[in-house]
Amino acid sequence: MSARQTKLLESATRKKIDRLLENLGWSTDEESPDCNVFTERPKTLSQQKKLKGKQPDYVLYKSKSDIPIAIIETKKIGKNLDEALNDGIKKYAKPLDVPLVFASDGIFFSSWHLKENKELSIDDEPLNELISEKILLRFIDEGSNIRTLSEIVRYTRSELIKNFEWANNLLRKEGLRNLDRFVEFSNILFLKLISEIEIDKEKTGEKRILAEKYCWNTFKDLSAEALYGYINNTVLPYLVGKYNKTGDVFQENLKIKRPENLKAIVDKLSPLTLINTDSEIKGDAFEYFLKSLVMGNDLGEYFTPRHIVKIMVKLVDPKFGEIIYDPACGTGGFLIETFKHIKKSCKLTKKNIEKLKHKTVFGVELTDTARIAKMNMILTGDGHTNIKQYDSLENPVKDKYDVVLTNFPFSQDTDFGNLYGFDTSDANPIFLKHIMDSLIDDGRAGVITFQGVLYDSTKTYVDLRKYLLTNFNLEAVVKLHNFVFRPYTGVHTSILIFNKGKSTKKVWFFKIDNDGFKKTSSKKGRSPIKENDLELLETIWSEKETTEKSWEVDFETIKTNNYILDVDMYNPKKKRKKLSNFVSILETTDLIKDTVSPFEEVKRYLKTGNLIENRIIDFDMVTYKNKPSRANLLVKENDIIFAKMESTNKYLLITKNLEDIIVSTGFIVLRIKDKNILSPEFLKYIVSSDMFLRDKNDLAHGSTQRAVNETNDLPKLMIPLPSIEVQQDIIMKFKTKYEKIRNIGRLLESLSKEKIEGSFFIDAEKKELGDLLTDGPQNGIYKPQNFYGEGTPIIRIDNIYDGELIANNIKRIKLTSNELDTYRLNKNDIILNRVNSEEYIGKCCIYNNEFTDCVFESNMMHFQVDESLVNPKYVMYYLSSKHGKKQILTKIKRAINQVSINQSDIKSLKIPIPPLKKQKEVVEKIDLHIKTFNNLIEMKNDLKSEIQKEINKLYT
Repeated sequence: MSARQTKLLESATRKKIDRLLENLGWSTDEESPDCNVFTERPKTLSQQKKLKGKQPDYVLYKSKSDIPIAIIETKKIGKNLDEALNDGIKKYAKPLDVPLVFASDGIFFSSWHLKENKELSIDDEPLNELISEKILLRFIDEGSNIRTLSEIVRYTRSELIKNFEWANNLLRKEGLRNLDRFVEFSNILFLKLISEIEIDKEKTGEKRILAEKYCWNTFKDLSAEALYGYINNTVLPYLVGKYNKTGDVFQENLKIKRPENLKAIVDKLSPLTLINTDSEIKGDAFEYFLKSLVMGNDLGEYFTPRHIVKIMVKLVDPKFGEIIYDPACGTGGFLIETFKHIKKSCKLTKKNIEKLKHKTVFGVELTDTARIAKMNMILTGDGHTNIKQYDSLENPVKDKYDVVLTNFPFSQDTDFGNLYGFDTSDANPIFLKHIMDSLIDDGRAGVITFQGVLYDSTKTYVDLRKYLLTNFNLEAVVKLHNFVFRPYTGVHTSILIFNKGKSTKKVWFFKIDNDGFKKTSSKKGRSPIKENDLELLETIWSEKETTEKSWEVDFETIKTNNYILDVDMYNPKKKRKKLSNFVSILETTDLIKDTVSPFEEVKRYLKTGNLIENRIIDFDMVTYKNKPSRANLLVKENDIIFAKMESTNKYLLITKNLEDIIVSTGFIVLRIKDKNILSPEFLKYIVSSDMFLRDKNDLAHGSTQRAVNETNDLPKLMIPLPSIEVQQDIIMKFKTKYEKIRNIGRLLESLSKEKIEGSFFIDAEKKELGDLLTDGPQNGIYKPQNFYGEGTPIIRIDNIYDGELIANNIKRIKLTSNELDTYRLNKNDIILNRVNSEEYIGKCCIYNNEFTDCVFESNMMHFQVDESLVNPKYVMYYLSSKHGKKQILTKIKRAINQVSINQSDIKSLKIPIPPLKKQKEVVEKIDLHIKTFNNLIEMKNDLKSEIQKEINKLYT
């Protein structure tokens, strides 16, 4: 908005709401008898009387009735949404007994379910937009959280990922590399999806785009040879012409060479139902496939988490008529969300739709993932024709785009820095300059950048930040925590929101500590949690309020701090030390690259895999002739070594007896310049800290194994440097704690569960387990994943840990009364895992009526023992001991991907049976042993945590 324009009023918000409601199918013409949206008044006189003269912004009604079902309270941009939501609830919803309330400034939305006193959510994710009447009524009928996927589609989605994993192995044998395998499977999946969409069009009366002869049902049942020929000679040539006229979506032929492999993949996909007919976006199955696949996969570099994409699109708010650009579009996430965002808010005339499809979104992607982005756009509604595959940095763009939204790849190299006025191969500043140059005057950008760009003290980065602040209005810096991009990277990142044409007067900083998902590196992905700072960000974005999570800093303050834009540096809640208290790690140490000279004897070689934190678990013995190429660094007493790899906390202070070892080039070796300024032992504590690891991760880069580079990255690692007296005090304090940790470690080693539990079981007459049972064994129940969510608790392998039932992460499952009766557990039932791997087979626990009703999964079995003969807990402990485990391992059956044990195997296990009194004594001893062991571990972890907190204080 120009500075000469007057400020937007609430009426501007209402215009947006009107358009959104119309596009969602609500009838807004208040002169029409079909109207179900009333503004500034309720529909009936009796309802108006209840409001006592108050005027609601919007009241939504159930069609052809006088029943109000939702209130929408609007505020002009710059007003807090929480206030609007509270007004909607207290002033209008409660007097009219309306169950649902929305608040909006036209960009952001919040919602509330009055009966359940919760915000609305779909598939466990907060609802942040307006919805159709059909979906609104579901919230009234079903509660604050509704499921949008049919059970068939939910089951299909989990099967889809399994099928890709299977197909991935199949295509690997064809010699296809990872990305090629993914693209090839996506091509086939795309054929299935567009065929289903054509069928869905026929059902709703829409005109087909593809004739039936090019669709799945025509060729799926052909023989392998016929199928291979039909797709390559009939289907693909047509699709190449249909979709490749202005953009490369399909290749001329599949890269699969074996017809039987193609046939196998088609047979796997044919039974699946991929689209959800109630979904407005038919590409959601494809998006699910992409999102699920990147977990733990190197495709992760092309995929920004969808909730982050959504919030960025809202912050930048692209509008109809603007041209949007992503110079590193990956699988198309930002372009898709932008397309959807604009489509919801514009008038859907034929002319506007054509402009949206063909003249609105533009993307560039270096890799073959560009094909996936095109497919994604086609399934979303189009926009694929402007996605190109080339290196965006090789092609500078000047003053062309209204909006840039992107997450460019970090820590890459480029040959095109000279095109942007830089003498560097570091692509980070080049990408940012490319983005800045591409904007028109008054254009705006939302960019994810890795944290190092914001505080790196090298001249290139300082100059870049200065250029940004003096030529653009840097509106906000939003710092994300380092689990946002897990599991495929733990890099620290921030979102930059800036506008071209005016210099920065002040910057608003916001820190995201929780983004609504669990902080985990699990390959299964991050599950939803309640804590979500993104909701606060949405609420206060327009006003840029100051809170515990947000604060403003003026340009002069940033300028005096070397133009650093790190959120934490300016946090008013922290009394942060000045940068002069921090030094580059190479200011006080020398980087040692001394290589090994020829030697005659056998030497000890330390590689990163032989070090756990600061404890050596083993050495490799090498001669000079047979030493690995990486075994090439010499160390001396008082050297500090730490691993280069990202998220790897391995470090060591070299002592006198280790002087003669060789260490791997996977380590960085540092030697203290002056021990009167920096103590080697103090530096050991620093490189072991969470904060040092965080800063190291920020600098790590690489396409496969991310690591820091000694020459370019190490000078950027800053460490706190208190006086030598303070260092010595810290060392003395830590020595006491570390001595306690070592003592606990020795106790834990002597109390090894496996050894001691084995010694508890004395020689006694052995009986087969089958002779001791009163019930079972019985295998558990199998249900597809779509049955999970609500209902009866079900025990899975994840719920068993060291003989205990962990009930706090229990899942639930929908069952019939007959199924519940068949698989219901009883008190003192023993539950044992029967399949998976040698590590997991035999894991067992006792069910102790933790739930009123409870069942167990099919990979488990349960049985009950005769308590007049044997103590159930004694049996469970014996099966968990080395004696029981040894018997179990001799009976397992090996299949291709897993091992198993059956019911007759379990019955044949022989257990020593002393008198019941003796069994009780054994149980009590093992209970005490486990309690002692766990207490020691907790004490050890508490001491480590105390040390980390002390070190972290030096960074604040």
